[in-house]
Amino acid sequence: MLNELDSLLDFCLVCGIPTKSISLGVNACRACSSFFRRSANANAQYKCRRGTKNCPIKAGEKLFCKYCRFEKCKNAGMSLKNLKVVVQKSEEIVTPTNSQNNSPVNFKSVIKRTIEIKGNKVIYDIHDTITIIKDIFSKPLHGVLQINGVQLSCLQKTVQGLIHLRSSLGIANNEKMTISYTIEFRKFVAFWEKLLIHIAELLMYMPDFVILSSSEKWDLFKSFWPMCHVFLRVYFSIEYCQKLTSKNVILTDTESAHFLESLQVVDEEFTPHIHLFLFQ
Repeated sequence: MLNELDSLLDFCLVCGIPTKSISLGVNACRACSSFFRRSANANAQYKCRRGTKNCPIKAGEKLFCKYCRFEKCKNAGMSLKNLKVVVQKSEEIVTPTNSQNNSPVNFKSVIKRTIEIKGNKVIYDIHDTITIIKDIFSKPLHGVLQINGVQLSCLQKTVQGLIHLRSSLGIANNEKMTISYTIEFRKFVAFWEKLLIHIAELLMYMPDFVILSSSEKWDLFKSFWPMCHVFLRVYFSIEYCQKLTSKNVILTDTESAHFLESLQVVDEEFTPHIHLFLFQ
């Protein structure tokens, strides 16, 4: 009997597709839970396609009756009470809302630099950065969900977050950008740290991410930030440096880039052994 019950709980209660995820308080797949959130947040009013109000909602169907699917979601027990997204007032243009409560503004005043060089070891304490990121993850959804009454798609919310990320980084324009032959280690770490925090903010523009638990957010962030970090560095390097040189360069901070062929990281406290380790 218990085994039969366990097998029933392995299927979405709306469409019947195999799943082990719990969303909005019930056993539901990501597609059905996302559909319910969009519909509920937009106060959508659907009409039954067949007029029977009893259309089959089965896995594998290309087009579901939205009315019957929404009703089945509600009958299954889905509720926005478990949704942590705070719907903000609509704005006329797609721009993020920059609130001091939603995002750190001055990183230098928040993060204590705890970089130490002891002998042949570089010790960097990232504890303060982790604290800031976890604080970001505890806040409500960044930006807006609707523009002039129209529900924004996930892609539009992502664009909203990228606009915020770009403006917050404050990368210098082409005229002020310089290409150097050395990287100051501490400046490099500071820029990496800043980008890491803004990647966390980017995720908070996505409703599907905001509703996750704290542990789920952190696990997803640990998998996401390395890829996103590389992509953003390469993209911004091309955008801001392509007019300055035809050689391959990488952005190292908001005002300088570095030639990849002759990478040199410097610090006044680096020992000869550290230099040898970095450039061997």
